[in-house]
Amino acid sequence: MGSEINYVPDVDESELDPDLDPAALILPVSPEASVRFKVMPKRDALRKVDEARRLAKEQRRSAARASAEDPGRDIEETEDVMAELTRDMRREDVALVADHPRLIVTSETSLDDLRARVDSVITHYGGLGVEVTVGAEEQRELWLESQPGDQLRVPDLGHTRDVTALSGSWWWGGAKVGDDRGPIVGYLTGSTPGVFRNDVTAGSDRGDATTTAFVGRSGRGKTTAMMLSMLDAGFRGAYCLALDFKGDLGGVVTAARRYGLNAHLIETGPRFAGICDLFTLLASEGVDIARGEVPAQLSIAIPEWLRERGAETRLPAR
Repeated sequence: MGSEINYVPDVDESELDPDLDPAALILPVSPEASVRFKVMPKRDALRKVDEARRLAKEQRRSAARASAEDPGRDIEETEDVMAELTRDMRREDVALVADHPRLIVTSETSLDDLRARVDSVITHYGGLGVEVTVGAEEQRELWLESQPGDQLRVPDLGHTRDVTALSGSWWWGGAKVGDDRGPIVGYLTGSTPGVFRNDVTAGSDRGDATTTAFVGRSGRGKTTAMMLSMLDAGFRGAYCLALDFKGDLGGVVTAARRYGLNAHLIETGPRFAGICDLFTLLASEGVDIARGEVPAQLSIAIPEWLRERGAETRLPAR
């Protein structure tokens, strides 16, 4: 297996074959790369850039008042770059991303061999102008970070850059899907292993409209996945309404009752005419609320042509 990073292991020269090619002693080092990144919202990114600009400005003014009277090129350059970045973010579609790169080096030989591999990695990236250090005090936290489904535990070992810079220096090893939080309902395989989380309430918690679709062949577990997601939302305090036209969702009510949720099964048919009268269900809320809510809820269920006809007949009536 080829690698850009190589090292020479510590071996006993007396045990080597005299006819051995010296190039055979050069072994590859293939560290495992792991990057967590998050695109920052524009408001947070602008605030972060402005804080850096104001800090550089204060340092420049402080140096001007001191005896040195020389703020230094780094401070002046930082202030100019932050001001230019703020302008680009306001005028163009420029975003910032916070990324936390990790390189995991392992060895199955010995501790000395591991240290030799680490030194070769540090030397290689040093030649590229990239500083790589060993997380001596954070070994446990960094190891936990590498586990599937874990979280960021060492936030200070990160960078903030624009998205273009991230894309130009990053490598692509696969894709991750699912929510950041919520119940674990599956496992991701392939080049980006990990757990799959599904939280149907994540969008509403952010104030966004949410549409979730379970797609697949018959008998592959779509209904079961939907019921589990609905139960999870109910445990979080959400109001859940399931319209069961096929008649195979009754078990979710039984499960909800068993685990303490206030669940009810309402059956409709010729013998139960009027049981889902919205005016009756909203009687406790008041007549005024019912007058506004009932047409809104009915408009969801009626077909488009009937909705348009209802709007046409309602206007002349006024």
